[in-house]
Amino acid sequence: MVQPRYILFLLRKSSMQTTPQQVQIYLRDTLTFFRSHISTLAVIILPYALLSELVHRLVIKSLTEADQLYAGLMTELALYPIVHSVLILFIAAVIGGQQRSIGECYRYSVPFWPRMLLLTLLSTLAIMAGLSLFILPGIIVMIRLALSDMYCMLEGTSVTESIRRSFITSSSVTWVIFLGLAILFPTVTMFSIALAQFSAGMDNPAISVVVTSFQALLQTLYPIYLFRVYSAAQNAS
Repeated sequence: MVQPRYILFLLRKSSMQTTPQQVQIYLRDTLTFFRSHISTLAVIILPYALLSELVHRLVIKSLTEADQLYAGLMTELALYPIVHSVLILFIAAVIGGQQRSIGECYRYSVPFWPRMLLLTLLSTLAIMAGLSLFILPGIIVMIRLALSDMYCMLEGTSVTESIRRSFITSSSVTWVIFLGLAILFPTVTMFSIALAQFSAGMDNPAISVVVTSFQALLQTLYPIYLFRVYSAAQNAS
């Protein structure tokens, strides 16, 4: 049975609200979910933070400065699909009223990792290509691909089908996605930069893991918001 405080995720009709009202409602729901499950979200992203720090200290630090940026990007591309898959499954389980532990979310997400890795790689390349064309095309591509992860994980569609359906669905909620992420992005970025500056010069692995964990925890606001948009779009269709 769906938990009462999340019933609005499923029942609110997108067509009944104007875009600013939708964004306000979705952001409020996002923050409510984040506050209610912050401890579980922190546990979910902890393995990501630990692996990221391990790779950084054992591999990336030994590389030249030019290679460190490339290695860091490759590490992120490899780890992001894993933690992102688990986050989506956890959010869906909570909203659906299912009792699914973190371990179960990780186990259930394993078959999706190759598909999510390919989807992440293709999306990243498409967005970077768009950003190289005066930025605006990259933003448009990012918005139109924003729901592809949801289709891939929750409906088991192929990479190409996930992209196709994301492009179709996002056409009716383009401004909802854009405005929501535009509001979240400065706040998340500001705190992430502040945390990075705080830990700058501290060659302490424990502090690095804590900082990376906090940064990743803040970034869970993005998939929570996008899941909210996805749920409303599915309910309205």
